[in-house]
Amino acid sequence: MTFRFSIFSKLLIVILPLVCLPIAILGYFSIQAAEERVNRLVRHEQMIKVEGSADKIKNIFTNCRIDLETIVSLPLLEDYQIARTFRLNAETEFNRENIQGLFRDFLQRSPFYYQIRLLDAQGLELISQCAPKIIVDKGAREDSTFFEKARLTYPGNIYFSDILFSGRRNGYVMHWAMPFYSGWREFGGLIVIDLDYEKIIQMVSGILGFRTGTPKLALLSRVWNWQSVLNMILTNGLKSLVRTKEEVDKERILSEYAQSNAKEEFALNLRSVGLKVTQDESFYVEPDLTPFEARQTGGES
Repeated sequence: MTFRFSIFSKLLIVILPLVCLPIAILGYFSIQAAEERVNRLVRHEQMIKVEGSADKIKNIFTNCRIDLETIVSLPLLEDYQIARTFRLNAETEFNRENIQGLFRDFLQRSPFYYQIRLLDAQGLELISQCAPKIIVDKGAREDSTFFEKARLTYPGNIYFSDILFSGRRNGYVMHWAMPFYSGWREFGGLIVIDLDYEKIIQMVSGILGFRTGTPKLALLSRVWNWQSVLNMILTNGLKSLVRTKEEVDKERILSEYAQSNAKEEFALNLRSVGLKVTQDESFYVEPDLTPFEARQTGGES
């Protein structure tokens, strides 16, 4: 038994591949192009996130450098060092409290500072002020291995350590240190700002995105304005959507006061509701528009 194709079947067998094949090829390349576009948008969004985080970290480091330079330049450190050298206990304690207050002020300026410390020339911790709302292990000591490298820093330069684990903070920190010197150029110690690297990590790993804001009304198009909207609301009987504003009719009160024959009684009624009528005096000059010749004639007569 032989099977014979009709002319329509033969045409269908020939035409279908010619029609479907280009569509399949076009669909394949469209999917590839869409996938590449999505990947490009994702990479662009990631780059924006990375650049934003990099700018924030740069600002943190810049502010840390400026704060170190500011603290080291203050004469308060030298006063404290001189008082300690000559064992002036009262002056030493007074300057110590001032330095701690200074450290607290700087800690409040940046949430990324974990603590600020003053180390002497041997690396011993003289003054330490931690940021508020941070749980610390006061019994643990900070790593002091960076001190020997930091003390070799040239005057005016800043040393910053690697990212280290702090037992006192129970997290990762960075030590930024700047040496300070006495008036006779002797090494006095280090001012150390401990950056809370845990908070920097949280900032970098934060999620960027869009959040739906509070609903608000807007005009449908430029054809509309708020007066036309109000007219349409009243026309359609939607008075519940309209609010009435009540305020004191100042013009009417002044008008009735001016027409009243008993102003004292009217004033008493106003005082009972917390009002009074006042009139300010203002300086003025009223020019004499009489011609000069007429004024002279009047003066002679």
